[in-house]
Amino acid sequence: MIYRILFFVIGWVLGTEMLLSAQKTVVILTSDSTISALFSQSGMKIRAKSSKKIVPYLSKMEHYYRQQGYLAFQVDTFFEDNTHIFLQPFVGQRYKSAFISISPEDIPLIEEAECHRFLKHNALPIEAYPAFTTQLMRYLENHGYPFAELQLDSVVFSAENWYSRLKISKNQYITLDSILISGNLKISKWVLYPHLSWRRGKIYSEEALRQISARTAMLPFITEIRSPGVEFVENQANLYLFLDKRKVNRFDGYIGIVPENEQSGKVSVTGQLELNLKNLFTLGETIHLQWISPEKFSQNLTINLDFPYLFRTPIGVCFDFNLEKKDTTHLNLNFLAGLKYTFLGSSSLKAYYNYTSSTLLDAKKLHAAQNEILYIDFRKSLYGLELLLCRLDQLYVPRKGFEIRLNASVGQRNIIKNPKADATLYNNLIMKSLRYQIEGEAAGYIPLHKRWIIVLKINGAWLYGKQLVINELYKIGGMQTLQGFDENSIFASAYLIGIPELRFLFTRNSYIHAFFNGGWFERKLPSDYYRDYPYSFGIGLSFDAKFGIFSLSYALGHAQNHPVSFKTGKIHFGIAVIF
Repeated sequence: MIYRILFFVIGWVLGTEMLLSAQKTVVILTSDSTISALFSQSGMKIRAKSSKKIVPYLSKMEHYYRQQGYLAFQVDTFFEDNTHIFLQPFVGQRYKSAFISISPEDIPLIEEAECHRFLKHNALPIEAYPAFTTQLMRYLENHGYPFAELQLDSVVFSAENWYSRLKISKNQYITLDSILISGNLKISKWVLYPHLSWRRGKIYSEEALRQISARTAMLPFITEIRSPGVEFVENQANLYLFLDKRKVNRFDGYIGIVPENEQSGKVSVTGQLELNLKNLFTLGETIHLQWISPEKFSQNLTINLDFPYLFRTPIGVCFDFNLEKKDTTHLNLNFLAGLKYTFLGSSSLKAYYNYTSSTLLDAKKLHAAQNEILYIDFRKSLYGLELLLCRLDQLYVPRKGFEIRLNASVGQRNIIKNPKADATLYNNLIMKSLRYQIEGEAAGYIPLHKRWIIVLKINGAWLYGKQLVINELYKIGGMQTLQGFDENSIFASAYLIGIPELRFLFTRNSYIHAFFNGGWFERKLPSDYYRDYPYSFGIGLSFDAKFGIFSLSYALGHAQNHPVSFKTGKIHFGIAVIF
């Protein structure tokens, strides 16, 4: 043991010596002993591999010496040989005191800009001048004065003291006016004005202008062909945008080949068709239609309408309709109407009303073992809020950023008596009961190295209320929630699923990926409680071709009474046509 420690110490010492020998000593060339004495405290590296490594430290070093009274201190040149890096500074005179006087008329402006913390007795120390001017100019540029100027006037200096006066010239006060578009994009200005937070008469802001390109990138049907420009006419600013239409309308579908069971070896075919239209009426709207056939005799139809901007405001409306037919068991109809507020380009807050009608197609489903009811006819009304936060570098195949969606609602479920059922079945049922729902999903995109990206996703939901029934539960499984399992094959009152994924991009929008789905769910019914921890894993491909996007994936799933087996693996492939 002692020998191992000794060898480790010797190896560490030798390694340190080799590392230090590979670095060069940084030396400041000066005959002033005070300058040499302050060098070790200036923030400059004492040793470095090359002169390029010290460049980031030069400004910090110069700022330190100016704080010590060397107002003109600057490193003019630096050079190196095999063992040293030499700094050649211009030192200049050292002043014991150096202040800039501030006019009393400018004090209110400085307080508004929160720059008064730099002042001492209404005067500005010279060492605080760079930070002070940077913050004050940023404030003026973002509050209608893009042509503001700061000048030092009436400079007075002696052998040991230096004084000056700050002159603040606001110049023209600028407000926003029009947006002008060049390119083949057709879009209503009712969309662009609120999306870009551009309003006539609003105070001009340099910071807001720098965000224009990022905000236009959040509209998926837009391609920016040139950076935006600004024209100043008298006291107003016009914004010039150079935009073309991007092909994002999408029609796609996939066919799923799903084994019916491991014993028979038979397979069934599932499918999905989807149509997604954006900006069809030049209003920035989204129209989405989706049809899914997850299993025999079952169908889902979804229609979504989203108009995010109305009357040049960031307030819009959305409408959703969903029809779900579960074999010969029940038919669910869902309607949602919402009022939506969009902010920061692609984030939003939505208040909505959600109505669900569930009708049993087979009255025999009212009867269950031990006289417990698992299915019921009901009507449910919910009121809720949904928050969407989106910070992605691009909407399609993001490389970095995150997206979070949170949804909470509360309402009442009313049981409807089925005329074909025995009235005594309802004796022990609560005909009216409260319902609470919480849903959420999040995705993070982390770039690793050039073409490699880690994607971390999580989604979950929770439904609470008395006497839950199967036809109001969440349905998970399939491509969208839990790969490796049949589409919508798992009924849950609560679930949580994590999806880590590793992607390799071989073109801008094409990648191969390996994924793992791991989750928990529970099904809490009056007569039954079931919990499981399913997981799945697989590989896939998404290829961006001229006609659209081709996707292919293979996944294996594991759950209770569902071991991993290649015979029950799920294959999904589809083609999305972009137009």
